[in-house]
Order: sequence, then C-alpha cells, then structure tokens
Amino acid sequence: KQDSSDGGISTGRFKDAVYGFLIALRKYNPDAWIMWAYGMVTGELEPYIREAMDKYINDSGDRRVSLVMLPGLKAEWIGANEHPGPLSHAAVSDILTEELRKIGLT
Repeated sequence: KQDSSDGGISTGRFKDAVYGFLIALRKYNPDAWIMWAYGMVTGELEPYIREAMDKYINDSGDRRVSLVMLPGLKAEWIGANEHPGPLSHAAVSDILTEELRKIGLT
C-alpha cells in the first residue's frame, strides 16, 4: 500500500525508492551483477526490499539481481559502539564469497 506505514516508515515510498535505486544502478552498471547484501544489523526491511526487487525483476526481465540476507549480529560478534566487529565481517565474507561462487564471479 502506498500510504501504509510501519514504525514511521512509509512502506510504499520505501519500495518505490528501492525500485528506483535498482533502475539507476542498472542504468549506470549495465553489465554488473547487482547483489544487495542486507541484514547484518537488522532485517526488518527485508520483505519490502524483496518485494521491490521482485517487482523490478518481473518488470524489467533483469535476472542479474539478487538479495543476500546476512546473519544478524551475535553478542560475540559485536565490535566498537555496538557495530559489527571482525567476527561479523569474517562471517559475512564467507557468505558473500559463496554467493559470488554461485553466480560464477569467483
């Protein structure tokens, strides 16, 4: 819904922004694989990102786009100021490396 809101976020406007962002990324990067990595700190916007991405893929036919969900922070992974620390980055690098292998980029 264009006017729905979730915790102060207009979900319709957010999805429109994601959709527009994907169009812009593709315009300026016509040959790139667009891999959106999300969820390291929070995953609350995943359904909206996924919905907008699915719409973009269906509308454009662009199949070189993917959403990679990252693991949430574990207590032992937290670094300075409650940000992801070295262990978080190591876990994410393993996930992203595997995703890159799946699409033939490693």
